[in-house]
Amino acid sequence: MRPFISILTPAYNAAQFLPALIAAVAAQDYDRFEHVVIDDGSTDGTADLLASCSAYPHLRWYSRPNKGQYETQNELIREARGDVLTFICADDLYASTRVLSLVAEGFQESPGLDVVFGRTPRLVMAPEGAYTFDPDLPGRLARLLMRHAPCIQHCSLFVRTDLVRRRGLYFDPSYQHRGDWDWLIRMFQATDRSRHIPEMLSYWRLHPGQTTRTAIARGQQETARLCTIHKINPKVAGCARLASNAYAQIVHSCAIARHSGLLALWRKAAGSVRRRVGARMQPIPPTA
Repeated sequence: MRPFISILTPAYNAAQFLPALIAAVAAQDYDRFEHVVIDDGSTDGTADLLASCSAYPHLRWYSRPNKGQYETQNELIREARGDVLTFICADDLYASTRVLSLVAEGFQESPGLDVVFGRTPRLVMAPEGAYTFDPDLPGRLARLLMRHAPCIQHCSLFVRTDLVRRRGLYFDPSYQHRGDWDWLIRMFQATDRSRHIPEMLSYWRLHPGQTTRTAIARGQQETARLCTIHKINPKVAGCARLASNAYAQIVHSCAIARHSGLLALWRKAAGSVRRRVGARMQPIPPTA
């Protein structure tokens, strides 16, 4: 039987990008799905935007006061009606109209599967125009390194709803920036019945203001905590992340050079160095 898929989107001040995601979901050539959106106390008109989307029969949503991203994602898990669920952020996109069909075929071909995941190219919203690059590692390598580096993106991962609820695979709301990685580690600990689809499933949109210096510093602190909780050797994890990030930087640099030229690449590199130096010099905020 074809699985019913729940697409889950937490939305906070998402009015700029959410219409494109809603349209991309509605354009899927697979008909057994729902798109559930929770407006997490937005102040930019996100609720009004969702109220205007009555033409989309697969969409259901509600708005309530702000609780934070991971509390919202846990609420979405409880709301899901599908056999399979997936998360996609309001500013991300599906890569084609066949994404849900590809995923459904994967589950149908191997009924014992718990997880299907694919590739996640990045969509960069640059002043000179948008461009893409794909830094994802091959599926088997990504699965192998998942404990040590966040090299699988949840927007291109689909999991059996029953597994999530039965094994209590909810997000830890004490994280601010590493909750997705923690969730994926626990998921792949709960099952080894996964399959990689060598197809682009979603675009992770990168846009200005997405990561602040404070977020980088907090992320470093949370990475150390995550390694302690999951008994991950921090030196091995650091090497894995360094190698993964280096590969991503090379792929990204090639994309910048093709799209905007070598001068733009030089400016990007200089700006990246300034941000990283600034992040390391900034005091890490205390844990709440």
